[in-house]
Amino acid sequence: MTNTIGENESWVNHEIAEKGRSLLRPGGAAYGTPTLRAMNSVGWAKAKNATAADFDENTQVDEDTTVCAAWRDKQKVNITFEAGDGTGDMEAVQEDRDGNYKLPECGFTAPDGKEFDKWSVVIGSEEAVEKMPNDEIVASDNVTVTALWKNKPIPKVNVTFNAGDGGMGNMDAVEVNKGSNYKLPECGFTAPDGKEFDKWSVVIGSEEAVEKMPNDEIVVGDNVTVTALWKDSVEPPAPGKVRVTLDGNGGVLAGGASATIDVDNGSSAKEQLEAAVANKIFTKDEYKLVGFSRSKFATQADYNVDSPLYSNMTLYAVYEEAPVFTDVTIKYTEVGMDEDEIIENVREGKAIGDKALTDTKEHLKDTGSGIFQGKIMQLSRTSLKRT
Repeated sequence: MTNTIGENESWVNHEIAEKGRSLLRPGGAAYGTPTLRAMNSVGWAKAKNATAADFDENTQVDEDTTVCAAWRDKQKVNITFEAGDGTGDMEAVQEDRDGNYKLPECGFTAPDGKEFDKWSVVIGSEEAVEKMPNDEIVASDNVTVTALWKNKPIPKVNVTFNAGDGGMGNMDAVEVNKGSNYKLPECGFTAPDGKEFDKWSVVIGSEEAVEKMPNDEIVVGDNVTVTALWKDSVEPPAPGKVRVTLDGNGGVLAGGASATIDVDNGSSAKEQLEAAVANKIFTKDEYKLVGFSRSKFATQADYNVDSPLYSNMTLYAVYEEAPVFTDVTIKYTEVGMDEDEIIENVREGKAIGDKALTDTKEHLKDTGSGIFQGKIMQLSRTSLKRT
């Protein structure tokens, strides 16, 4: 057997074979294929410079025979990378045809909310197969490697419950998806003696505590601590009585006042309700209490105070605007005039408007003040002062 490359020849091996037999080794083993850098072996041939094999272990040998290694130049294949739904670039590489190639780590940028999953590998016209980085493939043809993406796992946060001051019992913590809405449950703790559940105090991450009621929804952007707040228990009405609970609806209960009224079953609460309005049981800035409604969102005091009561109920305070007015002094003396001027009945918390400034300009004109052009521009709403 001769290894021949062009005119260069070297002795590789020889074999004595029985005439009329093949070179198949005992036990069925055949001689291997020679290797040469930068060349692909195609087997053995009877002629030098052959590019196709015509002699193998099954060829019958009838006479002395010289067999040469048949070679062809190694071919290159391209391995290209595609980002799929991602972005970025990965450089293509060239590898020897039929060589082993180890797939790299993904160098693309993932789409929003996604992360790399695996490679989809297509060799020539073959079907796509899924591979992982560091898997090896045989590059028998040009290869296209495409990134496949999967959803990032949604991070979880914990909602834990505390019994608060004096409360007892346990409520199981809940694990929920970060950023999702969570409906607060009913209180499952046991109230301290003389107390009853009032509301929840909710802390999300490092935010300030906010007060919430059961069935309110929160957005759980971080771990949540929910603490029970308690209030003094109110004894139920005596037998034969019904209770009316007054809700301030944004107003503040006057000191020493009670927000519950107990009346005889079948009677009205007219006297008590009229007294509550007259005594301003609830106060609210720039509003006055005018009555009550069974609706929290009422704009009129539509509850009929003469209605007989047969069951407990809640009434909501209804208000109407009651702005506070005051007198404002325009300090002419601060701009060189002799006297100030008073504007009466200016509503507190509101701008007095352009008319006041216009009147001020006219006043300066009427007085013939020579400082009008120079000083009037110094007047502004900030220079108006209450008397």
